[in-house]
Amino acid sequence: DTLTTPLPRHSSGWATDALSSSITRALEQSMDRDEAIRTVEDNPHDLGGLADEFKADREVVLAAVTADSHGAGEVLCEASEELRDDRELVLAAITNDSYVEHDDDGTGCTALDSASERLRADKGVVLAAVELNGAALQYASEALRGDREVVEMACESDGWQEGDGQAICWASDAFKANKDLMLAFLGIYGADYFGCASKELLADKEVILVAVAMDGETLSHASDDLKADRDVVLAAVEKSGPGVLQYASEELNQELTAKKQRSE
Repeated sequence: DTLTTPLPRHSSGWATDALSSSITRALEQSMDRDEAIRTVEDNPHDLGGLADEFKADREVVLAAVTADSHGAGEVLCEASEELRDDRELVLAAITNDSYVEHDDDGTGCTALDSASERLRADKGVVLAAVELNGAALQYASEALRGDREVVEMACESDGWQEGDGQAICWASDAFKANKDLMLAFLGIYGADYFGCASKELLADKEVILVAVAMDGETLSHASDDLKADRDVVLAAVEKSGPGVLQYASEELNQELTAKKQRSE
């Protein structure tokens, strides 16, 4: 028989996984607090791979959330439940949570998202979070999502959108159903996110007449019945020009467009 020399095996697949697991177990068994702190200072996201005792160690977790200049919220979510209820620690994570990776709908992981339910109902903590990033409002308690000071701060901040008011979409249902609050919002931020108002407000002729007098583009968010209401549509056109006819009902759009063409 011809002797063949076996080809060297590459460390891949299950072999690599097994080796990594063995190394991880060895590190967990031999690592002390100082080594754990150095580990998370070098790479804060390594906190998730440490033993549970280090995830419950305040010094280790504090080192991790203060060392991460991007996603301290993602690091905090690896901490023990008890430490995610530590107000000072959560505030440290919020302060260092300068970057949030958002999904297409604007959501993402923030330090407030990782905090305990108790701290998400703490106005001081929530204000600190939304001042840096308005998107954090979605993780606040229901009561604070209806707090005018908190919502206004979130809309002004909207970290990744330069304060365009998108945070209003995460306000409480009660806030978005409040006529005075939503009209005040419209006066500051325009029509873009006025569609987050309650269906009742968007179907209220009195409210929409005031709204289109402020910004005719608000017609795009009105109920179908009001898009077919001559008074509402004419008020929108008077404020913002014939371009808003695209939002009117097909019948009114055709009628008023034809009338405009005849007058030219």
